[in-house]
Amino acid sequence: MLDALEAEDHPLVVADYADFGSFLAASGGNARFDGSGTLPVWRDVTPPPPAEVLEADAIRNVADTATGADVGSALLDGNLATVLESRPDRSGRLSFDILLPSPRPICGVFATCAPESKARGWQAEEIGADGQSVAVLAAEPRHKGWFWSGPRAWRGGSDERWELRWGTREVSRIRVTFLGMRGAERPLPEEVRLVAPPRGPEPDETAALGAIRDKLRTARSPVRVFADRWISARIGSDGGIPRDHTIQTDAVGP
Repeated sequence: MLDALEAEDHPLVVADYADFGSFLAASGGNARFDGSGTLPVWRDVTPPPPAEVLEADAIRNVADTATGADVGSALLDGNLATVLESRPDRSGRLSFDILLPSPRPICGVFATCAPESKARGWQAEEIGADGQSVAVLAAEPRHKGWFWSGPRAWRGGSDERWELRWGTREVSRIRVTFLGMRGAERPLPEEVRLVAPPRGPEPDETAALGAIRDKLRTARSPVRVFADRWISARIGSDGGIPRDHTIQTDAVGP
């Protein structure tokens, strides 16, 4: 049953399992809630519009909101093994400001957190030149592990993946705040990236999957594939590729 679910491109989500409705609203996805049957379900689940992840060097710096300390070395290094160890304030919040060299159109933020993260939600705000909040761009009060990969939503994984999306705004400073920690609990973010409207054609994931399959079928020695969750699931369930020790598939962060 789990293999069949992993291979399904358009699974249904029952009722509001794991706060799925909150995830949809926060991440810019769409779905149709069908309450006509005995069991209410979300149908026709679709991901948010395509977006382009900004490279780390497009960000001027990332600063701890409370202290002003530069925390970009942990959050922009492309290494999931380096984690921001900062502790939240007494209200259970930990904030950092992402500064761009100049205003540019931005439509979302991605983050990954260590599996031990105790953050229960998060939000993104536009910050003005005076350091004050202009507007809350998006918020997910209860993060329950949902994320997007390929044409569908997934839940769970080796590292927590977080995504907020909003209507495109031209900004130069965004404050990201993790919420809901208690006592000595920490959010443990590993990486953070801003996303912008795409400047070119959307990458063809189906073509990429086909190329990987062709490579695996013709390989004469063991091959290890690192790919996002959707492609990994397709490779793992592909009947045309033997599922044995010569092929290993891994789902990794964005």
